[in-house]
Amino acid sequence: AQAFPRIHLVRRAENHGVAGGRNLGIAYARRRVPHRYFFFLDNDAFVEPGTLRELVAAAEADAGVGMVTPKIYSTRGSRVIQCAGGHVLNLYTGRIRGIGSGQPDAGQCDQPRDDDSAPGVKLVRDDVFASVGLYDERFNPYGWEDVDLSLRARKATFRIRYAPRAVVHHQGGKLGRGKERSAYEWSKVKNFFLLMQKH
Repeated sequence: AQAFPRIHLVRRAENHGVAGGRNLGIAYARRRVPHRYFFFLDNDAFVEPGTLRELVAAAEADAGVGMVTPKIYSTRGSRVIQCAGGHVLNLYTGRIRGIGSGQPDAGQCDQPRDDDSAPGVKLVRDDVFASVGLYDERFNPYGWEDVDLSLRARKATFRIRYAPRAVVHHQGGKLGRGKERSAYEWSKVKNFFLLMQKH
């Protein structure tokens, strides 16, 4: 707050989970900030210069695009892919896999494309929320709220676009939220059944 006084900082006394926190930000921005897009970013992520420009350009190029995803590396300075855009989904087998996950980047994920689903780090057109609603807070505190939103957006005919020149480094895999690993994993498993029930 001191270093960046122009930032709108929304404080809550209690943790409302990922979906609840994002919904709070959306509602706040809709009341106070002119916008067309929302850029969602976790607090353990570092954004390369030019990333937001690349994401917006991909969205502006096609009105049918509802979400745009960057290339995500596992840590700052790493060239190991955490997720090259989105996920490959098969809800019949229960498989959700980040594209390129764990692979050293050798240029194999450098082409723009449409994906099945977007990860947590993404640009979302406000029209998506106006059409399909906000994040489903039943997925709190953790797990699959982004996949659920992606599937609802695709059912409403929005496309999910990967912009490989947009780059984010995401530490990931660390809780940093005051929960034990077992509580995190329990929430992810429980919410996966909710995801399959919905879709």
